[in-house]
Amino acid sequence: MTAQIMDAITYKNDSEYCIIASDNNFMPFNPNDYNIKTFAPSTACWCGFHCDCEIKDDKCIINTIYVSARNEFDVNSILNGQGSYEVERITNKDFYEMIKIDDVQQPGSYVFKNLNKLYSYSGKLLIGKDFLNRYYIHMGTQMPHAFKTLYELEFKNGTLIKETNMSIYGEIVRSGKVKIEEEPSMDDIEAADNWIEKMFSQDYNDKVKYLYKAAEEYKGTLS
Repeated sequence: MTAQIMDAITYKNDSEYCIIASDNNFMPFNPNDYNIKTFAPSTACWCGFHCDCEIKDDKCIINTIYVSARNEFDVNSILNGQGSYEVERITNKDFYEMIKIDDVQQPGSYVFKNLNKLYSYSGKLLIGKDFLNRYYIHMGTQMPHAFKTLYELEFKNGTLIKETNMSIYGEIVRSGKVKIEEEPSMDDIEAADNWIEKMFSQDYNDKVKYLYKAAEEYKGTLS
């Protein structure tokens, strides 16, 4: 197993944040919407795509989409005929090549840049930065308490309506005052499968419950 690339998000002009979890299936790009059949360009991206987003003027904006397609696809369906943008084709892991925009692109890995597309998400996101290497997990996505700086962002129709600094609750979890689920023995196949599924999940129920428990037990507030 390999740690997965997490969607990035620029918050308060800081591009170091990544998206840890959402409570309403945050998915700024869904290849199924464009009839794209993805492949894994590496073991760090099994789903075959990821995005860079930004909070700009309290709006959730999609800036960059990385996608690896194993079928031809219509570029215009992604770009939606809007604005200025750039497209690069990744010919290997170290080399990006600018390509001509045609209506249809051949199978391969691509980067769509400067999209500036509004994503009308409603729900909560947990984002984090300042990753603490001692909590690194070599499978799935990283746990919230592995990030020193944490914010919960709440959106309605793509507009940021509430933000909460959650960093203190991550600190409480790291202190050991809140017990977190430990990795089971890989000899227990069912328990191991459930553990792996949770590690790859970015659902609030799997990723954020320990922070909420810290808030409840130590009389913090999420309001």
